[in-house]
Amino acid sequence: MHQESANDQAVESAFVPIMKTVISGVEVDLLFARVNLPEAGDALDIEKDEILKGVDDASQRSLNGKVRSPRAVRELTSRT
Repeated sequence: MHQESANDQAVESAFVPIMKTVISGVEVDLLFARVNLPEAGDALDIEKDEILKGVDDASQRSLNGKVRSPRAVRELTSRT
C-alpha cells in the first residue's frame, strides 16, 4: 500500500539535519545525511566508519548515532 505524506518540511535550525512529515496521520521525524558517495543503494552499510569520510559536520552528527550505538552495544554485551 502506498502511503501519502503531508506537511513535509526541513528543520534548518536542528542540530542534526531532520525532515518532519506526517504519514497516515502520524507525525514522523526523519534524520537526513548527505554522504560522499555517487549513489546510496541497498548495499550501503552506515555502520562502517568509511561512511563518515568527507561528510559535513551536520551529516556526521546525524550518522554518528547509528554508527556508534550498535558498536557500543556489542562491546558492552561482549564484556558480560
